[in-house]
Amino acid sequence: MRKATVFLFALVLCTAGAVPALADTAFTMSERQLMGRLGLSYYVTSNYLDGEGDRHHLHEAFYREIGGHLTLRWAVLDKVELGFAAHVINQYINDKFDEENETALGDVELDTLWRIIGGHRAALGVSAKVKLPYFYDETKPLPPGDGQLDLEGRVLGGVKISLFTVGVDVGYRYRDEDPADLYVYGAEIGFAYNIVYGTLRLDGHSSVGNEADDAQTVYWQRGPDYDAGYTHIQVGIKAGNHWSFDFTAIYPAYGRNISQGTMLLLGTNVQY
Repeated sequence: MRKATVFLFALVLCTAGAVPALADTAFTMSERQLMGRLGLSYYVTSNYLDGEGDRHHLHEAFYREIGGHLTLRWAVLDKVELGFAAHVINQYINDKFDEENETALGDVELDTLWRIIGGHRAALGVSAKVKLPYFYDETKPLPPGDGQLDLEGRVLGGVKISLFTVGVDVGYRYRDEDPADLYVYGAEIGFAYNIVYGTLRLDGHSSVGNEADDAQTVYWQRGPDYDAGYTHIQVGIKAGNHWSFDFTAIYPAYGRNISQGTMLLLGTNVQY
C-alpha cells in the first residue's frame, strides 16, 4: 500500500516551475542593458489531475515545495538577449507511511532571444533554451528535476497598444532519454500604468506521446508523460528607475498527470 501511494503521488505531482520572466514576447531590452531577478516561491498540494484529467484528493499525502530563483538577462545587442536561470528547491512529502525532506540545486537554464524584425510597437522573434540537469543526484528520493537534458525552441510575437502588450508564442521541447517531448505554447496580455504593471498569461505544454515504453518517474513532481495549462497572474510596482517587485500566482487550469494547487511567488527585479 505504501509503495503504491508513493508511486501514485510521485507520478502526478507537478509544480509550475521557475519564476516566470517579466514577459515572454519578442520584445528585447536595449543594447547592454542588464536585468537581474530574485524570487521566492511557495507551493503545497494534496490534489492532482490524473491521466484522464480528473481531479483527485490524496487525503493521506501532502507535498510542499519552497524555491529560491535567480534569473539574469543581458542584451548583448539591441536585438539579442542572453539569459541564465538557476533554482534552489526544498521539497517535503509526507504520505502517512513515510516522509522525505531534501534541498538541492535544480536544473540550470541557458537561453537566447533574437528579435528578428520589429521595434517598439510590434516584434517577431525566436528563442532557444537548454535545460542542464547536471547539478543534482537524480537517484535520490526527491531530485529537483527530471534528470535529463531539454532543448527548446520557440517563435514569439508581440504587439504594444497604448498601455497594453499582447504576446503569443509556440514551440517544441525535446526531452532527452525516456520522457515524452512537448509542444509548448503561450499567450499573454500585460499592462503598465505609472508605477503599476501586471500580466495575465497562459503557459501550455502538450505531450507529443513519444515517451519510452519503460519510462520511469524520476522527478517527484511529474511523470514522463503529461499535459498542462497554467494561468499566471502577476501584479507589480515599479519602486524606482531601476527597481521593481511583484507578486505572481500560478494555477493549473487544465491538464493530466499534474498536481493542482496554487504556486505563490514574490520577486524583485533590478535593471540597468
